[in-house]
Amino acid sequence: MRSPALWPAAVICGLVVSALIPCYGAAARSASEFAPTLFGRQVKELVVTAEIRFGAPLPPGLPTVPTYTLRPNRFVPVREDSTAVYFQADGAAFAEGSAQPGGLCVSKASADEIYAYRGDGRYPKMYLPFVGRVQATDLRKVQFRFITQRKHQ
Repeated sequence: MRSPALWPAAVICGLVVSALIPCYGAAARSASEFAPTLFGRQVKELVVTAEIRFGAPLPPGLPTVPTYTLRPNRFVPVREDSTAVYFQADGAAFAEGSAQPGGLCVSKASADEIYAYRGDGRYPKMYLPFVGRVQATDLRKVQFRFITQRKHQ
């Protein structure tokens, strides 16, 4: 048996929760107010100039392994922790699937430790599965764009 007195409370509770959900996502820092420091310089963005492939197809008859292709794109910094800086793609990051979001994770310890991830790095509580590490032969396809300091005269 349903109690008619609970319906107004349930509707009000639902409206409050739905109003708070967009505010939760807005708490993340935007690229315009966030320029992390990597290797002594402030990074404005990363640019991938050519496709980068992750995973290798196995010979016929063996189990399939997922392969991913990171599209050429612009990646803006969205999040930072004690060991790495996360850069999110402006649009769809991966060629597989329908517009999969993703980005690059750059280690603060070494410039050649760059990992690709799937998901939206703007949300700190979102789990970001790593696709793979950018190989040494593909590192030249990732360009760091630094903020230039102008001298005042």
